[in-house]
Amino acid sequence: MPGEYRLGFICALASGWPGFVVFLPLAFLMIIPVSVVRLIIGIKYTTIGYPMVLSAVFSIIFQNSLTEFFNLGVLRV
Repeated sequence: MPGEYRLGFICALASGWPGFVVFLPLAFLMIIPVSVVRLIIGIKYTTIGYPMVLSAVFSIIFQNSLTEFFNLGVLRV
């Protein structure tokens, strides 16, 4: 996708500061299930757009619980 870097920037800004620490690794981890689903459907290549959107949604919704689970509470401002 030509605008994926812009999408990633917007998702990172929407996630906020402690949420970004969860967003970035989660984006890379979400590539695996998204690529498996796309491979089952029959699409060979996976872009990082859908995993970034999914990880941004998860990091926004579960930001407090994920930061407490990973002991990232010290990063709160």
